[in-house]
Amino acid sequence: MLDVLTCMAKDFAEPLPQLLTGICYSAALTMAYSHFRPEEWYRRSRSRRNRKRLLKLFVFLVYGYMVLWIALFSRPPGSRMGVDLGLFDTWGSSARSKAYVLENIVMTIPLGMMLPMLWKWAGRASACVGAGLLVSGTIEILQYISQRGFMQVDDLITNGVGTLMGWCIWRFFLRNW
Repeated sequence: MLDVLTCMAKDFAEPLPQLLTGICYSAALTMAYSHFRPEEWYRRSRSRRNRKRLLKLFVFLVYGYMVLWIALFSRPPGSRMGVDLGLFDTWGSSARSKAYVLENIVMTIPLGMMLPMLWKWAGRASACVGAGLLVSGTIEILQYISQRGFMQVDDLITNGVGTLMGWCIWRFFLRNW
């Protein structure tokens, strides 16, 4: 188990240098959003609720940037190619393979928490998990097309589980935030 956690810690530390770039892009997009919705911003610029919503949007954009960097841009094109349609093929005997499975779950927990915080339609578990599967499927297809990752059914399943776990955290602990 310690080997799995060591692998996960190393993998989670790898994208940290990209965090500043993600923060800058997200800040620019958040400001653009508030600028292009001037009627809402003007009306609610002093409201605590609007500032909270912009903060949530900012955090969501930083998260999205980091996920895209991890899943796509951290790998050179053509470095990984293939399709694996087998169930639970990723869960192997090595600590590295187990870490990959757990990392996919952990990586999508924030998605399941943030979707319902930003959009009311994601307050239902089915809608939130469906959106998580759509995002995951899109990433899998982009990995396949760019050959920057293996297209795996296991990734869809683990990302769906992570999104559901995030939704449960939102539902039971963060719903009124």
